[in-house]
Amino acid sequence: MSIECRDLIKIFTDEERKIQIPALRGCDFVVEEGELVSLVGPSGSGKTTLINILAGLENLSSGEAIVDKIPINRLDDRQLNRYRLRKISLVDQFPERTLFLSASVWANVHFSYSLAYGDTPTTGERNRKILKQLGIDHLASRLVRSLSGGEMTRTAIACALAKNAPIMLCDEPTGQLDSENTERVKELLKAITQEYRTTILVAVSYTHLTLPTKR
Repeated sequence: MSIECRDLIKIFTDEERKIQIPALRGCDFVVEEGELVSLVGPSGSGKTTLINILAGLENLSSGEAIVDKIPINRLDDRQLNRYRLRKISLVDQFPERTLFLSASVWANVHFSYSLAYGDTPTTGERNRKILKQLGIDHLASRLVRSLSGGEMTRTAIACALAKNAPIMLCDEPTGQLDSENTERVKELLKAITQEYRTTILVAVSYTHLTLPTKR
């Protein structure tokens, strides 16, 4: 599943100061199916805005954002909800924003899977495989709030995989991690593209330039 942006522009309005602030101006790029691509730039350059537009969480001002041949800027609310459910998974820089902190790792992964598929005979088998691949199967019964930063990030990635969406959008997933966990997450993302053919777009700050720009 590919991603394409054509002359994408996003302008925010500061109601208090009565001015318009451009976040994205004339953004053009293509991510092919099964690629791992890094979106590199300093803080405030519009990386998160672009991730949110592709996730269907922000409206664009002009241009087009096309995912799997779907122009998401033309979708109505019902179509957008289906798009978010079926096509996209998100990994946030602060994974606690997207996880249930008072629930176990297993419960979080199971919830993500059930959003798209409900309960099936292979639910447990698939989720156990994901946890094992990410090296957190021994944490299945642990509450998310008790995890380290690296473990929490891997749990967020596990939830994204459990949802089995063809596109994963990662907003600086290594931004809060030490160098060891940063390398671990990088290798995990590369492995995911190879095994699951997931298309991955990763927003990366200049301080984390070691993440490859393209596989």
